[in-house]
Amino acid sequence: MKTDEQVVDTDQQEDAAIEPQSEPTPAETWELRRLALLEELGAAIMEQLRLEEESKAAKESAKERGQELRRHIARGVEKYPLLDQAQQEADNAGGEAAWWYTSTEDLGIPDAVCQSLRENPDLTITMLRDLRDWCREHQLTDVPLVGPTKAEQIEDCMQAFWRENPECREAVEDEEETRE
Repeated sequence: MKTDEQVVDTDQQEDAAIEPQSEPTPAETWELRRLALLEELGAAIMEQLRLEEESKAAKESAKERGQELRRHIARGVEKYPLLDQAQQEADNAGGEAAWWYTSTEDLGIPDAVCQSLRENPDLTITMLRDLRDWCREHQLTDVPLVGPTKAEQIEDCMQAFWRENPECREAVEDEEETRE
């Protein structure tokens, strides 16, 4: 038979088995919250790094697309070789050489300056011929958005073209003498 003391001990053991575990101490609660926040911070930092990489890639892609768009605009309307050849032959019949159709981009004029030349409201300047026609009656600085610096860039590119193509320069000089 069990004594009263044994019965009490047995009851306490049974109560302990049934009784839920005690509440965590404030220090344990604080530590659990610190660990949870640390884990959330790590996940947030990893997400930030992933998004930064995506952002860099998106910025680079946007930059490339912007450059591609500027080059496309700088080239102007797409040229069709057969139609362009027919136009050049028709123009050549009037005495102009094919090199007059050299684009401003092919002259080495920077894209931003070519854009200013194309946006000229009085004459869209896209070729060497257009520059010639404009300069017969105007200064390069008369083109909106073309100041002395851009005009100098254009002149430098044209001088380089004439140096690389002396036969073209001679033809221009001959044409000028004929006009006078």
